[in-house]
Amino acid sequence: GPLHVRIDDKRCSRYMAAVVSGVKIGPSPWWLQKRLILAGHKPINTIVDITNYVRLELGQPLHAFDATNIGGNTIIVRKGKRGESLELLDGKTVKLDASHIVIADANRPLALAGIMGGKDCGTTEQTTTVVFEAATFDALAIRRGARLVNCASDAQVLYEKGLLPGALPHALARAIELAKEIAGGTVDQIVDIYP
Repeated sequence: GPLHVRIDDKRCSRYMAAVVSGVKIGPSPWWLQKRLILAGHKPINTIVDITNYVRLELGQPLHAFDATNIGGNTIIVRKGKRGESLELLDGKTVKLDASHIVIADANRPLALAGIMGGKDCGTTEQTTTVVFEAATFDALAIRRGARLVNCASDAQVLYEKGLLPGALPHALARAIELAKEIAGGTVDQIVDIYP
């Protein structure tokens, strides 16, 4: 079914998502790997590399989820709840509360908004459908959130400077274009929640 997106936290001013199916995930082409290596990044796979490349090119962080890991086909941008925890990509487990902005599905938190994704909802070589996220979060909230969990990322550094909601369509379009070109994907759906 289609992806549903809801913003329940005013600290997110806009959230866009693109569902891209039929992707083949493996090593990126050399031109893309080279660009990332020169910028000090380790190439990971086609989809992760695309998000990093677009961030370097356009200055807008993107995140990619494996669609099968999104419970209830629902993404909710909300405050963390006391008692919830999330294991991050770097292996650290964070205890959440209302000061955190989280990207959650119908059942659980998937990512710490603007800072880092969760360990078990990213893309792997088995992934065939991805959801690209492009969102705008409150700069101060991201700065506080990152300090709180003692976690730094390239995305967070950009969000702390303050990013504009108007930048999202262009960044998402670029990611889609690259996903078609290097991963053979097809766009199924684009969601734009802009309260």
